[in-house]
Amino acid sequence: MIKKISFFIKEKHVELLLMVIVLSFGYFIIKNAYWIFGDDFEFLISTGIGKIEWDYHIGDLGRLFPMAHFDFNILTLIPNGNTPFAHFSLILLKFCFFVLFTYKLFLLILSEFDTKSNLFIKWIIFLSISFLIYFFNYIFLHLCFGHILFVFFPLFFIVLYKFHQTNKLIFGILANTISLYLIFSTENIFVIFFTISFVNIFFNYQNLSKSQKILYYSFFLNIIIFLSIYYFLVYQYTDTFYTRYTSLQEIFVMSTKHLKVLYIALVLLFWRAYKLIIKKETQHIFIDNMLFAGLIYALSNVVLKTPMQFNFYISVLLVLPSIIYWIIKFRYLKLIFIIMILINAYYLRNFPKELIRRQEVRKESRVQLNSMVQLINISDNSWFLKQENADLSIQAQEGYHEMILNIYYNYLNELPEDKTIQIINQLPDIITERTIIFYYTGNEENATLYNETIQKLSTLGFINIEYKYIYGLHIFVNFGNDAKNR
Repeated sequence: MIKKISFFIKEKHVELLLMVIVLSFGYFIIKNAYWIFGDDFEFLISTGIGKIEWDYHIGDLGRLFPMAHFDFNILTLIPNGNTPFAHFSLILLKFCFFVLFTYKLFLLILSEFDTKSNLFIKWIIFLSISFLIYFFNYIFLHLCFGHILFVFFPLFFIVLYKFHQTNKLIFGILANTISLYLIFSTENIFVIFFTISFVNIFFNYQNLSKSQKILYYSFFLNIIIFLSIYYFLVYQYTDTFYTRYTSLQEIFVMSTKHLKVLYIALVLLFWRAYKLIIKKETQHIFIDNMLFAGLIYALSNVVLKTPMQFNFYISVLLVLPSIIYWIIKFRYLKLIFIIMILINAYYLRNFPKELIRRQEVRKESRVQLNSMVQLINISDNSWFLKQENADLSIQAQEGYHEMILNIYYNYLNELPEDKTIQIINQLPDIITERTIIFYYTGNEENATLYNETIQKLSTLGFINIEYKYIYGLHIFVNFGNDAKNR
């Protein structure tokens, strides 16, 4: 069968086809590049206006991840680096490195298998990476995610692999540097390096060289540094910590629907943990560590009750090579080949629709944001309605949306000084001037209060302007009788 396939497709064609996929998807990363209403706001107060971002992710709601978007600061050194196109071009570059490093990592991990199966191995790697591209497309089509994590984690494990092979100091220094950067990129990333170090120190210590032991102890030191800074700089001064008020049941439903690969990895973990702890089998500790670290990181997200699928993507990236490795190890090469084809076909069926939808969001966001700003500019009054008797979670979200509304308004108007939308706590009894009112959609959770507010807005003559891509806000407009004659 291998000979038949190789007659049609040579090994080099695998890389060529992967390049075609990278270029094709990369085109959609930069096409119609524009800011989206929401978390993109942080670029509009930093690199989007030519300013370096370094402190935004420190302290707010108990968070500490200053390196999450630090790589975007390179755009401040580039002409026209403040444009949306420049920002998405940088994401495109990171996407290319993600594919390159992930491909190299798979090659290293699967290098022990015989050359007769080489063509199948290459195709399985290709199918694995194409699956990851489909699976992670949401990350690379948006600005506000930590894309650098998907570059540095494959690179880290490549460097760590090389360090164990060669014991060269340069690889150890590079691995430690990458780990320190990653630990300060997301608060719970440290559990990955804790797991890697713990497993090696407690179960593989006798097989480690002196320099390797130093490296794993240095990971522990990096973690202590991070946790100490977190405590003294953030934790003791924080009253309200970041949360989405998610239940464990919601996370379970989400994960069983979208993250089935992690449940496969969980089954594999029990077997590999048994082999390591009971049977003292350490010859596969590198690939086992990726499996353990990926699942521990997933567990940390469950503990923190982070409900979004993308919070678990790093776990998927770490466990997938282990799953592929052991299926091939058990000589189910053709089976995994067929399974990966079916999985890719499953995800590919909706992929074009997702790309089209994302292009629509970008194009319509440009139109709707500029239209909204024009409405504010021609109005006599622009108000943000915050109702004092709303619960704390609603008030927090109202504050967030009011903040980013002001940021987008000032950015699009190119105002030298910040102008803010006026906050009101109750509606007036009469409207005589052009007025636009913003009202947080989450107030719908309090049906009684929400319905009363909507009814009064209607009585006052307000019309709800539908802006589909200005997320989280109802926008009500009343030009008033006087305004109509202007």
